Amino acid sequence: MEGTTQKNLSTYAQEVFIAKNNPHRLAELHIELATVYSSLTDDYKDLKLKKAEFWNCKYLGDKPLSDKAVEMRWLKEEDGKKELKIMYILKGLDKLIGAIKTSSVVNALEAKQNI
Repeated sequence: MEGTTQKNLSTYAQEVFIAKNNPHRLAELHIELATVYSSLTDDYKDLKLKKAEFWNCKYLGDKPLSDKAVEMRWLKEEDGKKELKIMYILKGLDKLIGAIKTSSVVNALEAKQNI
């Protein structure tokens, strides 16, 4: 996961903002972000499968743990922290991809008006 994103979300956000009027650069960024998103989604899936196995701890004691207690235990685990981090990165990437799409539509409409 760590090696997947060579840039952080702030760097990508800055690049998207700078390229907002450059359709070709926006298309390149869109592909790049989609690739990162795909890779992180694969990692996220693996963590969700680990989390499903982790939930067996709910019934290890005399009395079952609450769902909230199991979730809190999961977030203390290294994989739980990774899951949370990936979830927020995916949300950020989703917003950036949406911004690229919006900017591309605006650029296309402006190009049509200038014809």
